[in-house]
Amino acid sequence: MAIKGKRKTRGRRVVAAPPRATLVVRKPPLWQRRWVWATVGGIAAAAITTVVLVKLHHSHAEAVKASERQAVESFTDALVKRFPSDRTLIQPDVIELYPNLGTDLTNLRDGRVKAADAETEGARVSASATKAAGAVSGMNVSKFFPSTFEVTGDRRIHGHGATIAAMQDAQFLMAHGFRLYSAAGELMKEATTTNGETRAALVQQAQTVLSEATSLFDKGYRQVLQLRQALGLGGVQASSGTPSTPLPTVGPTPNASPSAAPTPAIGGSPTPSASPSG
Repeated sequence: MAIKGKRKTRGRRVVAAPPRATLVVRKPPLWQRRWVWATVGGIAAAAITTVVLVKLHHSHAEAVKASERQAVESFTDALVKRFPSDRTLIQPDVIELYPNLGTDLTNLRDGRVKAADAETEGARVSASATKAAGAVSGMNVSKFFPSTFEVTGDRRIHGHGATIAAMQDAQFLMAHGFRLYSAAGELMKEATTTNGETRAALVQQAQTVLSEATSLFDKGYRQVLQLRQALGLGGVQASSGTPSTPLPTVGPTPNASPSAAPTPAIGGSPTPSASPSG
């Protein structure tokens, strides 16, 4: 048996395989990329959310301000109804209480009004101011202003409860002013029972108390007007009242006594002068 030997294989030229084509991924345009659309969508969603939140905030702020305006209007109406009718309005929004009291006190000191008329006026002012003081101090301010209200007449003062605190302060000042008006009326009554320097001293004291009463009332009422101004509200149209009539004046009492009548000459008719000698 023949043994197959190793034979050298017939050589042949091997053709190399062609290079594989490189896979090229074409990128889509920028406006077609997902991450671009995701970013744009996120920005749009954030913008829409911001606009919605801002509108909701403005809507809530306007609703709160409308509630504050309504509360201030209700409080002002209730407050003015408790003021005495003896008042006048000095444009644009200043209230003058008992406008004739100062002049009548001066006339009482000078003896130009009757004591009985002055006593009646003093009693009327005292009773009216006492009633107003009780009515104003008895107002429940928290009924008008919730503790969440923050606006005041002073922009530096704000925060929860600031509105009610400011109006309670105004309430205290006005009520104390009315008490001093009442004291001035009592001093006027007392002055009618005296004369001379004692009356003048009591009238001076009554005028001093009247000035202090006016200052306190104006300070408290001004806080209410400033709160209205901060909320865009106008003046108080219902502030004008019905002032009382000034006391009628009389002429001063004459102090000089009538001059004495001339004394007739002794012997009746006056003695004729001597005729010249001729």
